[in-house]
Amino acid sequence: MVIEDGTGRVKIFLFGGVAEQVVRRTAADLVEESSTNQILLPAPLRGLVGQNYVFQVVISEQTFRTGQLTFLARRVFASPMDADG
Repeated sequence: MVIEDGTGRVKIFLFGGVAEQVVRRTAADLVEESSTNQILLPAPLRGLVGQNYVFQVVISEQTFRTGQLTFLARRVFASPMDADG
């Protein structure tokens, strides 16, 4: 997932339960949904655009292999921005 705001851009990898919590679908469900139209992202992924999340992240091993700063999401929390409206 690429996240950006007015301060910058970052790549975060989501796996397993963290990904399912954000997307609210399993990987198998997403594959099934995308098999009907392989050009468009499945609706649950398109629905992430503009949403607010707070992640607990660690530096990904890919950073050390490629030199490109990437993160792995360990947990996702309700965004304080969602509570404020």
